[in-house]
Amino acid sequence: MEYAQWPALALYRGDFLEESPYAEWAGEERERLLTEYLTAAERLARLWVTQGDYERGARWANAVLAKDPLWEEAYALLMECQWKQGNRALAVRTYDRCRKRLRESLGVEPSPRTTALFEAISRT
Repeated sequence: MEYAQWPALALYRGDFLEESPYAEWAGEERERLLTEYLTAAERLARLWVTQGDYERGARWANAVLAKDPLWEEAYALLMECQWKQGNRALAVRTYDRCRKRLRESLGVEPSPRTTALFEAISRT
């Protein structure tokens, strides 16, 4: 992964005290650090997408989803990358995966923005 522009992302080496997952006192800090990493990785993915580098954008969106499979914005970025790379079918499957995970885990549907992107992809 490219850390040159975002060296702070290279500092994230995994969950805080992951060798002690039951240390309750560390849970809040573990969650905070993970959220910071995911937010920065999402921003980097978005930056690559706005610059038209869909391969790198997809890589970072996938990095987010590897750590948090319910991070909806990463699905939307990944769908956009796949679509712009000419793989509409893969973008539709990504939307289906997003929808299924959100429904099963949280009991919610994708946001109107993610659904609108799916509909735009489906119309092309």
